[in-house]
Amino acid sequence: MKCKPTRNHYIPLKVFTEDDLRSDLLFLNDVIRASEHAHRDPAVSMPPPQRSKPNSPLERIRKSAAQRGVDLALMPTGMKRRRENQTRWNNSLKALQWTLEFRFHHHQLPVPSEGGQGDRSVFNLQIDRVTDTLTWSTVLGSILDRSLKDCTDVTKVTADPSTTQLKGDGPNRQRPEPTLPAFIAAQFRPTDAPATLALLMANTSSAANAREYFRLDPEQPIHQSLSGKRIIEYPSIEVYTIQPDGLAVVTEPQAITAPLEPSENRYP
Repeated sequence: MKCKPTRNHYIPLKVFTEDDLRSDLLFLNDVIRASEHAHRDPAVSMPPPQRSKPNSPLERIRKSAAQRGVDLALMPTGMKRRRENQTRWNNSLKALQWTLEFRFHHHQLPVPSEGGQGDRSVFNLQIDRVTDTLTWSTVLGSILDRSLKDCTDVTKVTADPSTTQLKGDGPNRQRPEPTLPAFIAAQFRPTDAPATLALLMANTSSAANAREYFRLDPEQPIHQSLSGKRIIEYPSIEVYTIQPDGLAVVTEPQAITAPLEPSENRYP
């Protein structure tokens, strides 16, 4: 018996026949089958993966880093390291300008800290928009000179730049010029040049319970030092006056030769 497919009006119970009942049951069965099929079909049940837009600033930075041989891993939006990262591509300089974190290990000397937290043997300092064509010694020399300039009180401690509020909005956000406490800066540059410092960067591909480090050449440009390495958001550099014993320092990976200027896109 052929069922009527039209269901555009109300049928009173008095005139409701067996054919109408069969037609409604078949319709409900069709709805159930379609619903079950949708739940089983991954193309319907799973949302599309979240990917960066091809021309988004993050994708531009990732592509520029890849062309320099850097495996740049970006964290999800909202993570602290993602919020702190101010790395950008500078089209006029044809260079990446990194956010860098330096961790100065200063021989267990007491560092007065806010809130009475006691002594600290490591001082964290973040600096934004460091051009990757500069050498590490140039960047560190600028920080140390600025920290020691016109400072008469060697016990003076500046605010930790890693907790300083950023100035400006959007891509123009930038931290104030970062400085070290003077008595810490004096340890790292009493008479020696920054080229004599031991610079270590953690190998993020190593196991957490067997941490390994790369030793960086202070006289090497930043883009060459980072080539062949994996970085999470931005580089974190451990700074020592002398390389400590007991750390696993691995052989440098082979640097990847790549043009400094991205060849596919002209970034605004």
